[in-house]
Amino acid sequence: MSKKLSLFIFIFALSLLFDGGLLAKGPGHYSEAADIFEFIDHASGWHEKSDQGYRTVLLREGKLTSAQEQLLSRYAKLRKKEYENSSIQSKMIKEDDTFGNIPFGYDHFSRSFYSSNTIREALLNLKKEGVPAEDIQFLNELYKSFAPKLKPFIKESAQFAVKLIEFNKQWKYSGRDRALKLTKGFVLGKKGRKWNLTMLPVWSPGTVLPSVDIRGEFLILRYNPLTQTENWDYTDILKKAVAAVFYAQDLEQRENLSKLFKLKCNGREYEFQEATQIAFGAMLPRYIKTKRKFNLYERWSSKVFVDVYAKLLFPLMEENIKNKGTFSGFFMEQSSFLCRQLHQLAIRP
Repeated sequence: MSKKLSLFIFIFALSLLFDGGLLAKGPGHYSEAADIFEFIDHASGWHEKSDQGYRTVLLREGKLTSAQEQLLSRYAKLRKKEYENSSIQSKMIKEDDTFGNIPFGYDHFSRSFYSSNTIREALLNLKKEGVPAEDIQFLNELYKSFAPKLKPFIKESAQFAVKLIEFNKQWKYSGRDRALKLTKGFVLGKKGRKWNLTMLPVWSPGTVLPSVDIRGEFLILRYNPLTQTENWDYTDILKKAVAAVFYAQDLEQRENLSKLFKLKCNGREYEFQEATQIAFGAMLPRYIKTKRKFNLYERWSSKVFVDVYAKLLFPLMEENIKNKGTFSGFFMEQSSFLCRQLHQLAIRP
């Protein structure tokens, strides 16, 4: 075979790979727009929960100019304004409830970047969302100004596209894809048919442990593309995906179920969150994958209360899913009751 022909075949194979022809389909997807957005969004410090580690990393590439400082300051004000006025935020629960901490930062503004591949596409989406033209122009100027500083990190992030091939493959064949689909259908009902979770890896320093943030229908996977993507923490990611499903319940259902749980087992909300994430996010995929070899009675948590509670919830969950029961009905009633019984056992001498 000639060198020219070999080169042609190699290039053709690569084109198929990155056009999606050979990619393992799954929830993992790399978006340069989301990657850049997360960097600038946190570096601006617009929210009290912003991760200032991103700003520290930016400073390693050289001191920020006064113009860049002003750009970040203006961005922070714009971001906060859009966040507070977002229709998405108005439909969200305003305080922590039985199902977990309230994620920050998800609104029409961030969604425009998470759902886009490029900054240009994201800015066009913001325009459709009604963001004023002058603010769009400002954002364009902002990202152009920081492009040289971000270039080294985005260059490293190119590795994500390759690493996600194995990620999506493992997600499907480990039983996690099926487990998440069952969880969606059970918890969200008809809404689950349209609710699809996208997992977006973004650049993170190699000196920081990987983490996962919930942003509506998106999971932000903070991993270093060069040093941390050989060992994706699939279990932790699925647990966060389960938490995202619980969070996606209609506001009225969340509030009603929180009242129900607190009435019967107030003060054990954190244990409920951990136990359900283990039942849906660790036990269920293992059961799907191993079937008869599945061992419910192994140790699933170092916390005795959570470990026992999860073992009680799994058969309840399995039975309800099999018999097409409802999450908001019998399952939550029994979950709350079981929690109360365990709590009474735990406090008795």
